[in-house]
Amino acid sequence: MEISGSTGFEEVVQKESEVTLTSEEYEALTEMIQDEANFAIYSFKVIERMKEIMNEAVKKTFMEITKPSIILPCTEDLEYRPLKVYEDGRKYFGQWDKITNQREGMGISINSNEQVAMGKFTQDEFTGKGLYIYSNGSYYEGDLKNRYADGFGKIVSVKGYTYEGQWENDQRNGFGILKTTEGEVYEGNFVNHCREGYGKFLEEDGEYYEGEFKESMKHGYGVSTLKEGTEIFCEFSEDEINGVSSIIKPDGSMFYGEWDRGEIINGIYTDPKGKEMKVPDEVHPFEICEIFEIIQIVH
Repeated sequence: MEISGSTGFEEVVQKESEVTLTSEEYEALTEMIQDEANFAIYSFKVIERMKEIMNEAVKKTFMEITKPSIILPCTEDLEYRPLKVYEDGRKYFGQWDKITNQREGMGISINSNEQVAMGKFTQDEFTGKGLYIYSNGSYYEGDLKNRYADGFGKIVSVKGYTYEGQWENDQRNGFGILKTTEGEVYEGNFVNHCREGYGKFLEEDGEYYEGEFKESMKHGYGVSTLKEGTEIFCEFSEDEINGVSSIIKPDGSMFYGEWDRGEIINGIYTDPKGKEMKVPDEVHPFEICEIFEIIQIVH
């Protein structure tokens, strides 16, 4: 069935507000779109028109990850209404609460910044599970509270990184997995977007670290495994070895000693044949760093 006449989609959009319809037109359109078959056509046309007013980045993401319609049955308390265009440029189509006249239930909204919200609305707020597409094409899918990521969800950035895990007030908070375009992978705890507490981190150069973090830096006890297999067991302070540490290479050579913020103070070096030498008396600290390929952490 085609939608036509004074209550058609095109006229509703051109009028730019549901309140410009006469009461007879509004009642006719409301009754029509409550019927599932007619609403299927209407919602499809609304979403097609919404695609036209999205920027290219948003439209590309929208078409890749959404279905062509948001058809859901209404309850006694909810109803579908014509596309609503607000004075500030926001647009909404979906379910409304008949009594409170607020957005309630499933719907799709485009704000004045060309960001798309698609999912559940509660008391006029985008809250619950849903999809949020940013103006650059990046998107978030998961739990939301007043349009902010809050709970469990996943963000996919057009820049190539992804994060899946816990959120609070639109920031990474709690356990999650972050993957970057450079190949880095962090799995662990976050506080306000920063790596904090216990976590596992595969770095761009192939180094793997498992241990404690503070403000995204290695801080506290942890174990680093370098790309060639060398293992470092130590205390870190702001990404630098600090305190007593043990370093072991696959060939059996080992260093056990004390560090002060990235600098070797003293210790014992054992070569692959088992011979022990004192540091710095018999072996210079820089030689130790060269042997274990950890020059970059020395001042």
